[in-house]
Amino acid sequence: MDLISKLLLLSTTLICFKLSANTPYQIPRSSVIELTEPMTNRVYPVFIQLPKSYKKHPEKIYPVIYLTDAPYTFPIVAGATRFPMNSGKMQQAIIVAISYEKALKGLIVELETTHQIRRKAGKNKPVTRKTTRCF
Repeated sequence: MDLISKLLLLSTTLICFKLSANTPYQIPRSSVIELTEPMTNRVYPVFIQLPKSYKKHPEKIYPVIYLTDAPYTFPIVAGATRFPMNSGKMQQAIIVAISYEKALKGLIVELETTHQIRRKAGKNKPVTRKTTRCF
């Protein structure tokens, strides 16, 4: 391959990667609802995927697979169970995954940033910073 072909291939690959990294994905028959805990008003996203046969048989009682850490586990379990459920190797089930509190995401980012600052400074001493509690 000549240099121009290599550059063209590299630029095309980078463009495709950039586009795919920013493209949201959808999981078939799934939705996200938000549950609010009444005592503290904390909001928790809940991811739900209904089985393929749910529309035809809404009166049927389906088993439920419960998950935590929804942003990570929900796409994995939904993908891993898709073929077995659709081919009849596994019983059709409803998948429900609860996420962490919406406001907690900012706290996690804050803690990760503090940890990165400590590592860069090469110190094991605590870093004193003003932080805002999310809850």
